[in-house]
Amino acid sequence: MNNHKSITPARRVMAAVLLTAAFTLPLSACSSSPDQQSSDTASSSEQTQQDAVTVENAWAKAATTADGMTAVFGTLRATDGDVQLVSAETEVAGMTQLHETVDGKMQEKEGGFAITSDGFELAPGGNHIMLMKLKQDLEPGQTVTVTLHFSDGREQQFDAEVRSYTGANEQYGDDSEHEGMSNNG
Repeated sequence: MNNHKSITPARRVMAAVLLTAAFTLPLSACSSSPDQQSSDTASSSEQTQQDAVTVENAWAKAATTADGMTAVFGTLRATDGDVQLVSAETEVAGMTQLHETVDGKMQEKEGGFAITSDGFELAPGGNHIMLMKLKQDLEPGQTVTVTLHFSDGREQQFDAEVRSYTGANEQYGDDSEHEGMSNNG
């Protein structure tokens, strides 16, 4: 006597569906569509491209090409551990340097600026980003885009509003280094 129950066509279909689902679901979980892959890549890229610093109250001193130079100020605050700012650049200047002021005289800061989560102040009469060989006049209300370069290879852009300012008339320590430029910092 045979104790096997006969398998109906409906049970066969159900078994096939369950077997297909059992093998397909784990495989589809491991793969993704091209759209999903680029979304995952973009999200991963955003995480690795996290800004090294926040830039607060950024502004640049108004100047003309006849002035030859100006400076950018604000507060830089590290977002995820201390970082070393090693250089900066902007399209409005032929040369950009990180400067410190020592005894009222501006000079390039060797090694750049150490930025911590406590903040690093860029201020008239103190540390600043110096824009030299201006390619255009900078008038109040305009915006200057500055790119920061860090020792770990990250780069970050920020915008600084151009403002009128008449203070902080520092002098250069070595005028020959900045030949042909005025001393408006």
